[in-house]
Amino acid sequence: VSALINPDALKLHPAIVMLEMESAEAMQNLIERFKDCPRVVHIFKTIGGYNLIALVVAETQDTLESISTEKCSLRCSKGIRRSEFYPISDTHFSPFLQIRENLAHKEKTVTPCSVECVPCNRYENQKCVGCPTTSHYKGPL
Repeated sequence: VSALINPDALKLHPAIVMLEMESAEAMQNLIERFKDCPRVVHIFKTIGGYNLIALVVAETQDTLESISTEKCSLRCSKGIRRSEFYPISDTHFSPFLQIRENLAHKEKTVTPCSVECVPCNRYENQKCVGCPTTSHYKGPL
């Protein structure tokens, strides 16, 4: 049994993150770092120039921008040669995305990726709602 959400109905903002990792070790470290991240829906290992592709989701456009550039971003991990970030404008065939349950519990003081939200400029300036796993979270989830 798995849970599905409709990002459009919930006004969520999905995006694809494409990463070229320099080694299998760097890839595994990134996967381990984000394994409990509530914003990462899926991570796919691929064959080709970009060897890791992630499907991520954010509550607001500002938060989506934050998770594309700030320290909590997949793109800011060690061992990345290059990356691309593509916000998804429309979804065809099925509007639903599978979600990983029980990750947005708002109880932790430290995020799963070990980045602190409170000192972040974008969080302070209300351009990011913070991490849904922490008590500092200001979003709708």
